[in-house]
Amino acid sequence: MMTLPITTPERIIAVMLLSPDKFHYYSFGVQLMMMVSNEAVLQRASRRWIDKLKQVDAEIEVIFSNAMIHACKSGELVVSNADQDTTMDAISVGIWSMHVGFIQVAYQRRALEDQKHSINPTFPVTTDHGFIKSAQLLINSFPWKNPLGAQSIEKAQALLTERNFR
Repeated sequence: MMTLPITTPERIIAVMLLSPDKFHYYSFGVQLMMMVSNEAVLQRASRRWIDKLKQVDAEIEVIFSNAMIHACKSGELVVSNADQDTTMDAISVGIWSMHVGFIQVAYQRRALEDQKHSINPTFPVTTDHGFIKSAQLLINSFPWKNPLGAQSIEKAQALLTERNFR
């Protein structure tokens, strides 16, 4: 996602527009990710499994960090050198927290629904969904050369649809 031919704010919103089932290797990937945030589960996991989890987490963090560094160096994210690290950290923590939290709550609510009735899928979210609108506000709270607008969000969605990520 972080190498798509769009702006960095569009890439960030594209990640949030992804359908979780498109980026998990297993059909139970979301549930697995929810479980690994549980200390009791992690204490019972194998060292190999925990090491792999840490490796993948670090790889994802490097990809996002490199995209943010590029945005700063290219002038796409308008921030002084002195504020670069704290700004990149704030973007990363804010986006990560919002994204993971939303997915976990959505799946938890879905799991609690009465299974006898059809459940309207939460994903993929629409471009006017509250989650996306909140993400847009968060992204635009940072000094981007080109803030994220409705057309940019639609552009990111179209690119994801074209590449079968929605």
